[in-house]
Amino acid sequence: MPADQIRNRTVGCKMTDSEYERLSAVVESEGMTLGEWCREVLLERADGRKPSAIEETLLAEVLALNLWVSQPFTAGEQGLVWCEISDTAANFHGP
Repeated sequence: MPADQIRNRTVGCKMTDSEYERLSAVVESEGMTLGEWCREVLLERADGRKPSAIEETLLAEVLALNLWVSQPFTAGEQGLVWCEISDTAANFHGP
């Protein structure tokens, strides 16, 4: 922010004690004040922040792993059989 600009506007909201505790825990873990953290998050959202390539890759890996772990079997005529999911995972291109 340029030195000649002064932050003179306030944005606020009400929240429950448990919501405030959740935010406080996140803010503390990131070493910021609540105001700094809220400003950063709100401005990122207003700017239409897109996930980085690393974030997209990590999400794709987690989704692929979830596919492998949660869907290894399918019900067939002979009972549960191992799914051929390698084609599905290989063709996954992320979100």
